[in-house]
Amino acid sequence: MSILAKQKIAGVWSQIVAPRALATPSKSKPFKVVSNTSSEMTIEVGTGKKLLVISRENLESTIDYLNVHDHDSHKPCRLDANTDPIKAGPLCLACRKTPAGDYGPRLITYVLPILADVGVVGLNGDAPATTWLI
Repeated sequence: MSILAKQKIAGVWSQIVAPRALATPSKSKPFKVVSNTSSEMTIEVGTGKKLLVISRENLESTIDYLNVHDHDSHKPCRLDANTDPIKAGPLCLACRKTPAGDYGPRLITYVLPILADVGVVGLNGDAPATTWLI
């Protein structure tokens, strides 16, 4: 992980306070940050209150990808989120890649609104949804 990504997350991690209600980029699905430790946060999604864990590394990987590929407001990155890794775009895959090299659950649609809420990324939820580093 790059120093830039680690520094950006270290600088905003304490601002991600539970409970915090947010929505996916298309604003169609609300979710809530329900807990936050020094290494991960838990979010509650959907009407069934399903819990997902988002690690610091998931956020850092997202920032790393946007930085390495020079995605700023003049060159936004498409989310191309998909539950199926074969159909998912590179940003979606970067966010969910595990230390073992395989892919965890789709998290990009939750990670980006969290990062946008703390001012790290810009986010346009109109189809196709895009994001960029601020």
